[in-house]
Amino acid sequence: MKACVVGAGVIGLSSACRLIEQSSLLCSVTLIADSFLYDTTSDGAFGLWEPYFSGDTPKERVRKWAADSLDHMLSLSRSEEGGRAGAFILHGYQVFKEAEQLPWWSDMCVWFRNMNEKELKRYPNYKYGWAYGTAATECRTYLPWLLKRFQEKGGSVIKRKLKNLTELYDDYDIVINCTGLGAAALCNDTEVYPIKGQTIRVTAPWLKHFTVADADEENLAYILPGANNVVLGGTLDRGNWDKTPSVQTRERIWRDCMKLEPSLKHAVRQYDWAGLRPARTSIRVEREHVKHKDRNITVVHNYGHGGCGVCLHWGCAGEAVQLAIQEYTPTAKL
Repeated sequence: MKACVVGAGVIGLSSACRLIEQSSLLCSVTLIADSFLYDTTSDGAFGLWEPYFSGDTPKERVRKWAADSLDHMLSLSRSEEGGRAGAFILHGYQVFKEAEQLPWWSDMCVWFRNMNEKELKRYPNYKYGWAYGTAATECRTYLPWLLKRFQEKGGSVIKRKLKNLTELYDDYDIVINCTGLGAAALCNDTEVYPIKGQTIRVTAPWLKHFTVADADEENLAYILPGANNVVLGGTLDRGNWDKTPSVQTRERIWRDCMKLEPSLKHAVRQYDWAGLRPARTSIRVEREHVKHKDRNITVVHNYGHGGCGVCLHWGCAGEAVQLAIQEYTPTAKL
């Protein structure tokens, strides 16, 4: 049998890895995409595990995907591959102007508690907050690591732009569709839409903890220290298809982050980045059966994660793979 995964962002690469590792005796696996690594939206993502957007997706599904992904990220961070995969544990704060109900994921973190009075003094414009430890993954490092892992298991890679998934049905028995925003055209899915995100990367090695805050009604302000730089953000610009970084947005991000961390005045700016998160009314992880000529094709869709791609990637990939192969191997377990 022959299987393919379409799309090479974090969702596609994780699905390809899990598929080839679960089905190496069942089928060959090919990864097909028109963009790889630095050309994908995932490349610009800082993968702080903090699920915050899932549309109308049932919470029990999101919780399972999030838990599986967190376990994977934590396992990577304490392994010999942690540095190569860009995986580590990060501690920090999320602050609010008014008291907030604890998030549904608070019991899943490495640790979680309310901020104390001394900690809140760092943020005079905020009255309430949480302190917690969580997993993080630098996607600029993580994506090449996943691609290498896939190829070392025998996976093949093809750079190709598709106009329709039906182009694959002559050659493959299983298709896992991880095309993100591309699914709007490939699947004629009118529920898919972009959420534009914009960030600034700076050099500020003295910052060791993250900070997330509500800047205003529509925007977040966050400071996320990584291995090589610090990420300042951000935006949740729904429906905006323009991938060009906005000068106005850059200045707003800089201003909001300076209020949170005045020492950023001496940070050195590296570059701006903007990308389109592939959102949907609800995350689509489901299987369909397609009759093509005299053959039955199994198509599994795995897209629409919005800004939670890294937070949910490993769990969603696991479910997508199980949906893809369970009919062919009843003993398959993830």
